[in-house]
Amino acid sequence: MHTITHLYECLLLFDSGKYHSEREKLMQQIHQVLERHGAKIETSRLWDERRLVYPIKKRKKGVYHLIFFRAPGKALPPIREDFRINEDILRFLIVRHHPKMEEALLALGRDEHALAIQAPGLAEEIQSEAEAPSPAVEGA
Repeated sequence: MHTITHLYECLLLFDSGKYHSEREKLMQQIHQVLERHGAKIETSRLWDERRLVYPIKKRKKGVYHLIFFRAPGKALPPIREDFRINEDILRFLIVRHHPKMEEALLALGRDEHALAIQAPGLAEEIQSEAEAPSPAVEGA
């Protein structure tokens, strides 16, 4: 029987000092979590570095790392739990996109010159979404 997988976008927020000093180790840990739960990583790269709107875990500057991966919906709860208990991750957001958007999103995710959107209130929106309960659609 073929397992249905979906494309997910994952944005991870790390302390910038830790990210720059231990990037390989951090990303190896993150990739291992994803792969352990049956995810196939499509792309993984630095997205942006910013001063945070307010301190998170006493950190004032953060690095956003973007990962696109494919996984069955049932893999999301254990991935989320592993990310929640990882002390190196300040915040994270995982979003499932409509299949019609996959090609465009993967192209953007693979473009090393694409930067995070500079929009007023975006950081606050991402923060509130990361703290909100996960949408029911992810368990599909």
